[in-house]
Amino acid sequence: MKRSIAVLALASSLALAGTTYFAHAQTGVSFQKGQVQGELATARLSGTRVFNAKADVIGTIYDIVLGADGRAVTVVINVGGFAGVGAKRVGLPYSALKVGPVVEGSRVLLVDVTKEQLQAAPAYVITDPGRIERAGKKAKDWLNIAKEKAIELGKQAGEMVEGMREKAGGSAPAPAPAPKQ
Repeated sequence: MKRSIAVLALASSLALAGTTYFAHAQTGVSFQKGQVQGELATARLSGTRVFNAKADVIGTIYDIVLGADGRAVTVVINVGGFAGVGAKRVGLPYSALKVGPVVEGSRVLLVDVTKEQLQAAPAYVITDPGRIERAGKKAKDWLNIAKEKAIELGKQAGEMVEGMREKAGGSAPAPAPAPKQ
């Protein structure tokens, strides 16, 4: 239902924009034939290790944030943790990231900061969650619903057992304790 409303809203806004939008789209777009030497595909940088000037691994690339003009403005680095779990995300200006050559199959990325500086830096707050974050939130929501339902059903089962015990004259076994929240 939500998707249908969103599609309807998009279609309506495009219809209101009329032929002006489509005429511009047909004539104002230049298509690229391929990646030019020196350009980076940001999706391929995700998870790439980041080194400092002492050649210490200080983290991995989590994301590249684009500004309203489409240019890279922030590089978000996972710091600490293990395989990204428990890591803190720290944002640095994209201009602080130095991109080196590919060595042993991996791009070399350098930032002139220490591990201590990154640990002391504030955590980067993502306000526009991606599909992974949205899916994680939805999973947590469903987990909470499932927990609440399990507790409710456990209480109902306990009440039913208690009712059967009373009918049987107290010979039914005691119900299991309800799960803790």
